Amino acid sequence: MNENGPEQGTGNSNHETGAPQTGATQNHETDAPQTGATQNHETGVPHPSSAWVGTGSRKYLGPTIILLAALLAIALVAQLYASRAAPRQGGGHLGASLENFVLILCDRIFLSGVFAEPGHRHVYVAGRPFGVLIATVMCVLAIPIIVLVARRAPSELKLFGLVATGIVVAGLLSPLISVNGNDWHIMATSDSAARYFFMARVAWVASLVWAATRLPRVWMTRTAWVAAAIAFASGFPVWGYTPFVNDHWPQEARTIETSAPGTKLLLPVPPGNGWAVDITVK
Repeated sequence: MNENGPEQGTGNSNHETGAPQTGATQNHETDAPQTGATQNHETGVPHPSSAWVGTGSRKYLGPTIILLAALLAIALVAQLYASRAAPRQGGGHLGASLENFVLILCDRIFLSGVFAEPGHRHVYVAGRPFGVLIATVMCVLAIPIIVLVARRAPSELKLFGLVATGIVVAGLLSPLISVNGNDWHIMATSDSAARYFFMARVAWVASLVWAATRLPRVWMTRTAWVAAAIAFASGFPVWGYTPFVNDHWPQEARTIETSAPGTKLLLPVPPGNGWAVDITVK
C-alpha cells in the first residue's frame, strides 16, 4: 500500500504532481493529456500535420466522391447526347474487334500516356511487325497495376480512373470519327478522337506514379520516377495536333453576306473530309 493511499489500477500518476493518468499519456511539463494526435512537448497543442493525417482525407472524401460521380454522370450524358444528336457521315461503321481493341488500349492510352504523345507519332505498335502481339503483351502487363490501383490506391485516384474509363467506354461504343470508314480501326491507327483518351492517359500516368511508391525500396521508387520522367519528356518534341484544313472562312463569310435571303449554302467546316454545315441565308 502506498503511504498516501491505495493505488488505483486506472492509470499512473505524474511523478511531480500526483495527477492521475488515465488511458492517455500526459505531457510531463504541462500535464496536458495526449490523445491520438501528436502534441508539442512544450505547449501540449496538437501538431497540424497529425490533424490532417487523422481527419483531413476523410473530411474531403465525401465531397470528392460526389463531385467525381457528378462529372462521370455529366460526361456519360453528354456523350450519349452527342452520339445521338450529332450528324453522322454515311458509309462509316463501328468495326469493333479484339485486334483493334488491344491496339487502341496500347497505343492511345498506355504508350501515349507514358511517352506524352497524342498518338502514332513517337512510340506506337500499330502497323509495326508483331504489333498486335506486342499490344496484347502490354495490355496483360498493365493488368496487375490496374488491379493494384483498384484495391489499394486512394479513393480520389480510383474515382478519377473510373471517370476516365467511362469516357473511353462511351467513346468506343458510340464514337464520332472525323472520317468515313472503320471507326475502331481509325482510332487504332491514327490520332483521331483523341478527346476520348486524354483523361485515360492522365489517369494511367498518375496510377504509374502512385504504384512506384509501393515498391519495397526507396531507390526503386526514385529510379522508376526518373525513368518515367525521361520517357514523358521524350514526347515533347513531337507533341501537337494535326492542323485543320484551311477552308478560307473569310471568303465563305462574304458568300453568306452577298447571298440573297433564302439561299441555301453548304459550307465545309473543320476537320474536313466531308464535314459541312448546311445553312439558309436570312
